[in-house]
Amino acid sequence: MCSHRRYRLDCAAYDALVEYAGARCQICRRSGPETGHGYLVVDHDPMVGWGAVRGLLCNRCNLQISYDRLPADQTRAYLADPWYARPGPKTKETPDA
Repeated sequence: MCSHRRYRLDCAAYDALVEYAGARCQICRRSGPETGHGYLVVDHDPMVGWGAVRGLLCNRCNLQISYDRLPADQTRAYLADPWYARPGPKTKETPDA
């Protein structure tokens, strides 16, 4: 099973997310191979639910954003424009913004 299915993304929606993010962490801009474990992770808004995918992050930024440890200027634009709230189809289960 693909791990992105946990976030209610089918493979086409996941591929669209990777393309949207430029295959890089949307905060620090590291590519998957440049991260500590070699891949990017799907970030979701825990206040909305598993289907509320905000974007792709490296593990470091994903952990730091969870604990509000990144400088506000690094996260402001990312959090203001979550992928799930952007217009266009993602999956049948993407929450309405």
